[in-house]
Amino acid sequence: MGLHCYRPAKKEKLSQANKESRLGFALQYLGAEVEFWNTVIFTDEKCFTSVESGSRICWRSVNTRYDAKNIQEQGKSGRVSLSFWGWMWANGPRELIKIEGRFTGQKYIDVLENVLIPSVRHTAIPHPHPIRLVHDRSPVHMCRVVQDWLRQHPEVEFLD
Repeated sequence: MGLHCYRPAKKEKLSQANKESRLGFALQYLGAEVEFWNTVIFTDEKCFTSVESGSRICWRSVNTRYDAKNIQEQGKSGRVSLSFWGWMWANGPRELIKIEGRFTGQKYIDVLENVLIPSVRHTAIPHPHPIRLVHDRSPVHMCRVVQDWLRQHPEVEFLD
């Protein structure tokens, strides 16, 4: 059995508070009926980029750093980044839209008003049933303007 060089596995770092919060959420809704989960909408955004970030590792002999086989070439141009927002529910994924520029609280409100609510009402949860929204605690979701908007729209219930 020889020694091999590997990249470490990656895993989200969770604090004790994160772990307790996630467990609390799971326990709070453990006995929820299917009808409840049929009114829950999960939403998030993701940025995809065309270049890999981070360094790679290699094993090499002393004084061979700049040998061709030990060099990882990097391009300085051609990087493409695309951001998307989407939602899904018990019956699968639904809307997926491209986000232009930086995603802000105001852009999130625009997406909630002009994409999420109309598409949820059309395909998933008819009015007057509440839309139970689950999103993470990113600064965009938790900023004051978004929290104010949620308070002004009682038909959208945020599941903490």
